[in-house]
Amino acid sequence: MCVEPMHGVGTALRMVIERSIPLQSVPPIFARSHASETPASHDGSLCHWLMTDPVPRVLVDRNLRLVWANEAADSFLAQRHDLEVRKAALGAVDSAQHAQLVDAIGASTDTTRCWELLSADDNHIVMQIRRLSDLDRPLIAVTFWRTETPRFANLSRVFDLTKAEHAVLLKLLNGSVADGIAECHGVSLDTVRTQIRSIYAKLDVSSREGLFHKVMAYVL
Repeated sequence: MCVEPMHGVGTALRMVIERSIPLQSVPPIFARSHASETPASHDGSLCHWLMTDPVPRVLVDRNLRLVWANEAADSFLAQRHDLEVRKAALGAVDSAQHAQLVDAIGASTDTTRCWELLSADDNHIVMQIRRLSDLDRPLIAVTFWRTETPRFANLSRVFDLTKAEHAVLLKLLNGSVADGIAECHGVSLDTVRTQIRSIYAKLDVSSREGLFHKVMAYVL
């Protein structure tokens, strides 16, 4: 879905490629250091590649007005009961969560940040948000991840995690909190907190937001 004509959006899509997608998954023709190095003639191919990418991705402006969405995002948004597109603008159905989403978009920077849309049925969404601020018209790139569906590479091997730490990490990625993990695993809360500190240290992160950002490069 291109809510607006694609004129002028090609540069933004190149920036999405360069800044939001792990380099190992980018076709070599687009893996450039600077957007200006990508030939303009490749814009159509780049748009097609992003349009058919299975990961839901959208571009919005600061008012959450949809500028561009790929096919996966069209399908994803049509299936959600907690997100909506009204008058060409993205929003959360719940007013409190919508206000938080507006704040998250408003606070977006050149560094990717994560925001969670919590669902009553535990079908939560993690939204990766990044402002493409060096455009004439600032746009925000948003990538949607269903917390219950991503399949990851062997994270225990990548980050040298113990079996218990790996199990805790997967629970964290599914939206669980420490006391819930302790109850599920039949261990003390202090044990889980120690495991979480160890996970953060091994992944070199200091928050759950950083944790999501780090592991998304290993989604299969």
